[in-house]
Amino acid sequence: MGKKASQNRIDIANAAITVAKEQNQVQRILDDIDLFTQIINQNQNLIALLDEISIPLEKRITALNSVGKKDFHEISLNTLSLLIQNGLISEIKAFNESLIQSAREIANHHECLIKSAIELKESQKQDIITALEKRFNGTVRAKFVLDPTILGGIEIACGDWRYLSTLQSKIQQLHKHLITSQ
Repeated sequence: MGKKASQNRIDIANAAITVAKEQNQVQRILDDIDLFTQIINQNQNLIALLDEISIPLEKRITALNSVGKKDFHEISLNTLSLLIQNGLISEIKAFNESLIQSAREIANHHECLIKSAIELKESQKQDIITALEKRFNGTVRAKFVLDPTILGGIEIACGDWRYLSTLQSKIQQLHKHLITSQ
């Protein structure tokens, strides 16, 4: 991939998030592009069709619309159409990452992974999301995952930011303290 293609991908991501922010649709666009990425990963024939320059652009856009017409927001469809027009649809995975980065930078939106040893109640999940939104002064999309290796507590990762309050991390701190105090 050349610098021009990479810059086009970033420009399209920035434009999509800017429009989505104006319409309060950032989360929806991220969800749509993530879903489209999953669809593409399961159907390599579709990516080949959408990326085939010998097929007229109008037919490729029609194929795209048939995939997402019912589920995808207009901003998402327009964004995917731009990717097709610029020959970037095969880079949907990298585009998805650019979109997440743009959402963080332009719309102050954060993708967070929350791991716990036990299933959290919905009220606990909402409390965590609310606290993270306050912490980042923005919006948060949280993915909650059960991880029995944590033993107890919670681990949160939002981009480069980390929060560890797990039994496992406390044991490691205690171990380190005991070794260094000898």
